[in-house]
Amino acid sequence: MRIRLFHLLVLAILLLSVSMGLFYDLSYYAARTSLIETKEIDHSQSEDLAISCVAVNTSYVAGEKAVFYFEVVNLRNETIRRIDYTLRVTALSLLGLRLLETSEYSTRTYMMGVTERLVVERDLPTITPSGFYALQIVAKPEGLDPLEPCELVIYISGSNYLMGLLTFALLLSSSLYGLLTVSAYVRRVGLESVRPNLRNFASTLHSLDFCVEHVENRSIEVLHGFSIGQRFIFSAICSLLLAGFSLALRLHGLADQLAILTYFALVIGVGNLFWENYKEARPPRFRLPFPLRLTLSLFLLTVLLYLSLPAVSTAFVVASCAITAAAATDSIFGLRRRSCQ
Repeated sequence: MRIRLFHLLVLAILLLSVSMGLFYDLSYYAARTSLIETKEIDHSQSEDLAISCVAVNTSYVAGEKAVFYFEVVNLRNETIRRIDYTLRVTALSLLGLRLLETSEYSTRTYMMGVTERLVVERDLPTITPSGFYALQIVAKPEGLDPLEPCELVIYISGSNYLMGLLTFALLLSSSLYGLLTVSAYVRRVGLESVRPNLRNFASTLHSLDFCVEHVENRSIEVLHGFSIGQRFIFSAICSLLLAGFSLALRLHGLADQLAILTYFALVIGVGNLFWENYKEARPPRFRLPFPLRLTLSLFLLTVLLYLSLPAVSTAFVVASCAITAAAATDSIFGLRRRSCQ
């Protein structure tokens, strides 16, 4: 018996909400029982540069805007025109897990003995679990050795908005899963019952279940019938929806990467649509078979993502490479089967 898509979706939401709720509860308990203390200011100095890192607040709620500032003093006789900064974020209350490492730079003119203040504001992701987080900042003046890292420790408490969303998802999915389970039992027992009312109710449930199954089957048939261009455009729409959801959770970095993926998928999809609409006017030797064109389109997407690596995570490139390899393998075996036939 085939697994129903609607049942699978409800079960997936239920398991996801339960696992995320347990994870956030455990992280809250680990943070409350931890002996770690916050640290709002730290200094680092070398022969060429002195830097002070300050956290405006040491306690935040996930989803808020965190504000930090750096005070930089040039100790050299020469002007410093660029300083590279590396930020490493570590979850201290989650077994020291490294969460983020990013690099930025400042191109101000740092005169000798003049204090320059840099203000940094960042929106904390709404999905951030409760705990203590260490922020290590490493400054490296252009052409000089890097300084010893400055370390700040802040506490972030979980978002009430996210917990409410998880609670709503848990209640909704558990209620739906319970209704589906009861409905399956009533259909199985009611159709064999001698009571007319129960038999009619079971027949109604069976008709509703048949309608849902018919909608699922038709949806799968429509998706299977999509051309390559339509598949890429449909993927772009799904990526755009995920980007909007990421923005709602203040995951701006992920939303930007999904927006780049959406743009590339739309460009490749529109190009394939033009190719498909004008295929009748092309000579036979210029008509690429479906599997080969799909592989070439995925390969082009992989190349575009690879060229965008500074702005796109390596995980997107690896996933695209894996999908391209699977499509290439399938196209090779498909062409062999056709040649044998």
